[in-house]
Amino acid sequence: MKTQLFVLGCLVALALACGRAERATDAGDTVRMTVVTREEVRDALVPKPMTLEFLDGPGMIPSPMHVRYDADHPGARAAAELLSGEVPRRVRTSATSDLSPRWAGMVIRPADPEFDDPEGYRLTVDEDGVVLEASNADGFRKGAERVMQLMELSPDERTAVRFPAFTVTEPGP
Repeated sequence: MKTQLFVLGCLVALALACGRAERATDAGDTVRMTVVTREEVRDALVPKPMTLEFLDGPGMIPSPMHVRYDADHPGARAAAELLSGEVPRRVRTSATSDLSPRWAGMVIRPADPEFDDPEGYRLTVDEDGVVLEASNADGFRKGAERVMQLMELSPDERTAVRFPAFTVTEPGP
């Protein structure tokens, strides 16, 4: 009798585990990946940036993307709000002012050294995610607009975008 109960318990545990595995692999729980080329990156950035430098390795805009921003900088906060409010239809986005070194899909922070141009920014997309650096609100807004152009390459909120790594700097040298 004990052996039969033990076998029955094992079968129930196995059935429950299989049920969880099916739910975990349900299409609604997965995130797909789309890969874009250098040409697609160039085409997505309109108007064309003054400086676009491709780097070695891959870049990524994950979905969901966790945006970390410097809460002490109003321009960084406004850029994070713009991204989290405008783009969820393409990339699931959440924003936090916690800049601790935990992984984030995107970091928005003041440029060091500062840009001379009020609309200056640097946008880097590499294997660590996205970094937007600017000196004031106009630069952060321009950089956030560039990120939104790149997010348009994702067909839906369940698809992450893989890029060749690159840096955009406006204005150029």
